[in-house]
Amino acid sequence: MLISCKEDSQTKFSYKVSVTAPKEYPVEVHLGYLSFGKNFITTVPKDGVENQGWIAQGSSSGSGGSTIPDFVELTWLSYAEKKFWKLETQLPTDKMLALFRKGFTFVDSRDNDKVTQQTYNRIVIGTAPGGVVVIWLDGGLKRVEIGRYQA
Repeated sequence: MLISCKEDSQTKFSYKVSVTAPKEYPVEVHLGYLSFGKNFITTVPKDGVENQGWIAQGSSSGSGGSTIPDFVELTWLSYAEKKFWKLETQLPTDKMLALFRKGFTFVDSRDNDKVTQQTYNRIVIGTAPGGVVVIWLDGGLKRVEIGRYQA
């Protein structure tokens, strides 16, 4: 019973941060970070041009953290639009924490339908034309949208 209570109260989850963009919409991160309150958590990776498509996780370059962020700032260059975009917005920390805690069930058909409980391990920031940004939690096997924002 004590183990169950301890897991329910967990507030730190290890994750990486990455950026994705549609194939026809190449972007390059200029500057970005995640924070909680006034505390810096991690930078958003600057790994050159991103345009692998939203289905890709994007490169993380070691960027990540364990504190659930409540704020994101991102400035990126849209090569297709020949324009810089900037997003500064609050994030739904309670929603993210609940999803990290809940995780998801995975049934491995390659291993006699073995069922495992997994959690998310990446915050993916997806950019789109017109300054639209979608943020997901990604577990490699499952992705869930956190929010949609306008730069």
